Amino acid sequence: MRQNHNIYLVDGGEDDDRGGAGGISIMPSIDAIAEFQALTSNYSAEYGLSSAGTLTMAFKAGTKQFHASAWEFLRNDALDAGNYFTNAAEQSARTPLQHFGFNVSGPVLIPKLYNRDRNKTFFFSNIEWRKLVQGGLVNQTVPATSAYGGNLSAFLP
Repeated sequence: MRQNHNIYLVDGGEDDDRGGAGGISIMPSIDAIAEFQALTSNYSAEYGLSSAGTLTMAFKAGTKQFHASAWEFLRNDALDAGNYFTNAAEQSARTPLQHFGFNVSGPVLIPKLYNRDRNKTFFFSNIEWRKLVQGGLVNQTVPATSAYGGNLSAFLP
C-alpha cells in the first residue's frame, strides 16, 4: 500500500503527517526508543486506524537512579565514497555527517519541596544533533568562444 496508508503510533498516540503525503510527523531519536513493533496484518482492533501497516514505538522512561549516556555515530568523509562527477580536489572538500547526542534520566528531586519519596516522579530527556552540509553539483558544457561569433566548426565531426 502507499505510505500514507500506514499509521505511526508513539506511546499510543498518533504521529502521522495528515496534511502532506503521509509518513511520520516527528522522527524520534533511535536511542530514545525502548520498544518498536511493525504490525503488517491480522493485528487486534485497537490498531484499526490504518488500511496498511501499523508501526508502534514506545519511548524510554525515567528511573529511580540517575543514568546518562552519550553517543556519536562514526560517519565521516574518510569512509564515504566520492561523487563520480567531481575531481580529486573537490573530493577533499566534502563535508562529513556529524550525528551525536545524549540521554539523561532519573528521579525528580526538588530540595525542601519534593524529595521525600524517590519512587513517584521520574524524568527522561534525549537530545540529538545532526549536522550535514550538502552543496549542489552542476556540470554543464559551455561552447567555445568561437561559437559565440557563429563559427560552429568545432561541433562538426
